[in-house]
Amino acid sequence: MSEQQNQNQNQNQSVPEQTPPKRQMSDIERQKARQKRNLAFKKKQQILRDASPEDRERMYHAVHQNYEKRMQVKALETAPTTFRAKWENYWYHYKVPTIIAIILVVFVGYCVYSVVTKEKYDLSIMFVSAPEYQIQDTAPLEQALTKYTQDYDSNGEVNVTVDGLTYDPDGETTNMDYYTAVQARFTVSFSEGLNLVYIMDETIYDLTKNTLHVEYEDLSQYSDNPNIDGEKYYIKDDDDFSAIENRDGLVLVIRKLDNLKDKDKEETISRHAQELEVVKQIIAE
Repeated sequence: MSEQQNQNQNQNQSVPEQTPPKRQMSDIERQKARQKRNLAFKKKQQILRDASPEDRERMYHAVHQNYEKRMQVKALETAPTTFRAKWENYWYHYKVPTIIAIILVVFVGYCVYSVVTKEKYDLSIMFVSAPEYQIQDTAPLEQALTKYTQDYDSNGEVNVTVDGLTYDPDGETTNMDYYTAVQARFTVSFSEGLNLVYIMDETIYDLTKNTLHVEYEDLSQYSDNPNIDGEKYYIKDDDDFSAIENRDGLVLVIRKLDNLKDKDKEETISRHAQELEVVKQIIAE
């Protein structure tokens, strides 16, 4: 091949193919195109006005079906094919619902786990009193009362819990949020029958009798213990309650079955009989 031919070939290879620039429409051409579109639109409007209702319905369905077919073809052409593309498409459209669903599943799972694994107690006592009767450590009292309790739930061990609640009926506190929460818990405990056996001071006792209309068992029918005064058993001389340092004004009481919300339910009747038997053993000594 000659040198001249090589130079011509190199020049042909080095010069890229150029796309001719798109011709810009003049103002007159744009105006004519706009007029053409408006005329076509007016013709379509006139056709619709002149058509019968049945013809309009057929025209609508024809246009709608055509549009749906185009969308289906477009969806197939743009549909993701790889796993990553499918995941990215899903995450883009359903990210928020997916996150909410995960949170709900975790929350429900936690609630179920808490209920299933929650420790069950054979005896649950609510210690509700004014601040001066606070108990710092309930474990010694719970251990002392274990000897009066049986394994009612048949789980192989006897469990007693004493749940302390400091309640000031006058609400003389600077922490109103705490006072409101305690008041709600106090009211629900009595109204819903969450507890049957209580340790309380006499001010709380009078409040439950006069305001909440709570009725307690007459303990004098079960024992001649000198510390019994009708419904109240004064715990000041009972060594089982020595974990409470200032207990001179505290009494032990148990709700009456007829005064409970679910008094006719078999579970409530059985629970009341069991806890009444525990109280009988406590006051018998």
